[in-house]
Amino acid sequence: GTGTPISAARVVAASVEGGSGPETWTDATGTYTMTLSAGSYSLSVQSDGYLSQTDTGLSIYEGQVTIHDFILVPAARSYFPLIFRSP
Repeated sequence: GTGTPISAARVVAASVEGGSGPETWTDATGTYTMTLSAGSYSLSVQSDGYLSQTDTGLSIYEGQVTIHDFILVPAARSYFPLIFRSP
């Protein structure tokens, strides 16, 4: 990654015990916040032009702030040659 903040990335939490949690989007500075109950979660992030990423086993403790950053990798662009043949 380039270290450039990515705005409007979708961040989704899911409890390891089952069930989906909240979702939010990053702001112009690439920052997101969400409130989660104590437990173990996976966090997924998606943004156009980047590969999706999921981190699992994130522990959230009651009364504590947890910071979790993502580094997204730009999606590779594939180019296919077009061949035109005259009849």
